[in-house]
Amino acid sequence: MSTPSSNRERFYYGYRRTIIQDRTGQPSYVDEPLAAADFLNPQPDDHFELGTQHHGDVGELFQILQYHHRNNLLISVLQSVKLKWGVAGQPEPTADVAIVSNLVEPQRRRTVLDVAGEGIQPSCIIEVIAPRFAEMALVRKRQIYEKAGIQEYIVIDSGLRPENEQQMSAARYRVSGYELIDGQYIALPLDEEQRIYSAVNRVRLGPNAQNSGFEVIDARTGLPIQPQTVIDHDRAAASQGERRGHDLGASLDFLRMQGGE
Repeated sequence: MSTPSSNRERFYYGYRRTIIQDRTGQPSYVDEPLAAADFLNPQPDDHFELGTQHHGDVGELFQILQYHHRNNLLISVLQSVKLKWGVAGQPEPTADVAIVSNLVEPQRRRTVLDVAGEGIQPSCIIEVIAPRFAEMALVRKRQIYEKAGIQEYIVIDSGLRPENEQQMSAARYRVSGYELIDGQYIALPLDEEQRIYSAVNRVRLGPNAQNSGFEVIDARTGLPIQPQTVIDHDRAAASQGERRGHDLGASLDFLRMQGGE
């Protein structure tokens, strides 16, 4: 009989779920443990232990870049997309965020990008480090993207690793990146604020002032990029504050008038 502890160890990297039907057609589910190497070539029914911080950061990054590129209808910002190179023996990972230009139906949501079939590959891939797969993203994915000819590869690293992945106070963000020059990746330089410049996106990426997260700076304006949902929320909050201030002022005026009578 397995225990919760033994199951956690067995499924440390995640699990692959398969459906088996008996003679009556009734389905049953079988979960098989994944290895770290499966991260480089995931299958549709794979579930990886990436952590809640990873999911949150990827979602935030996707929203930021989607908003940033909103006026360029030829640029697609893809999230958690499987890359199919069409090259025998070449691992086909899932990119956290990929920037692709000139796709057919560029605004269509995709979970798979058929690079060989469409004849177009990402110009920039950004990966957010998941604590249990740090080496895979920092080393192996970099090698894969370099070989595939991806123009820019950028890594957002919270600094969390398996030993402290539940301690968000231990996060110390940093960003690194590479540009493909003559078929090889060359590290992008850091500026004084520890940011790198992405020529593909025309943004600077780096840790925030507290190193507790990341931010994306519009190179044109020098300001952090905020998705419209965040902007609308801030405007609504400010408007609500103004209304409350107006109502309070009106109430005070009424009380003064009453007191003066």
